[in-house]
Amino acid sequence: MRRFRHAEAGPDAQGGGTGAASVGADEHRSPGLKAALAGPSARVGCRVLDLGPALPANIDFLSGFASHLSIADLSADDGLAPGTDLWRRRLADIAGPFDLVLVWDLLSHLDRQQARDLVGWLKPATRPGGALFLLVHEGPEMPARPQVFEIRSDEQILYRPSGLGAIAAPRIPPAEVARLLSGFRIDASFVLRHGVREYVAVRTECDEDHSL
Repeated sequence: MRRFRHAEAGPDAQGGGTGAASVGADEHRSPGLKAALAGPSARVGCRVLDLGPALPANIDFLSGFASHLSIADLSADDGLAPGTDLWRRRLADIAGPFDLVLVWDLLSHLDRQQARDLVGWLKPATRPGGALFLLVHEGPEMPARPQVFEIRSDEQILYRPSGLGAIAAPRIPPAEVARLLSGFRIDASFVLRHGVREYVAVRTECDEDHSL
């Protein structure tokens, strides 16, 4: 398998997800991940982009079906802070198109313009029929920094905090998520008991305008 690690790794990138690294972690069932994997994992030559840290467990899992894996940790070193473009530099050398992009909970931590800009980058980087997997915080609060998500199986994810503290969640309603994901069709969404909604968004053959 060809394996590429782009951009700087965050402080959690080398954690294995066991022992001390899992303090404060919670494991949750993920029907969204299973749905997102159903299509891309069956494709010959599947290409995957992970926008989280380079966790060994995730690399091992994704290597089981992907022929190409790119990693760009957009959550590291405050790269998502308003007014910064560090996330653009981390994606500068990433070569698509991809069949699956793991966006994790980044959408909840971006302002609306950043979210539109990121989706604008993802549109040409995602193959038509390819999928985005996203988690959006819908409870009153969410961690102050994007969490670290460790894949335990095709329908089980371990959530690990990447820092202390909580902030008010933006609670983006599904209709607004659909507008932000212009060029993608929401294929499935799942409301989880711990205040997170999972989305699987599929790249359409042609751009769809969801703006008001």
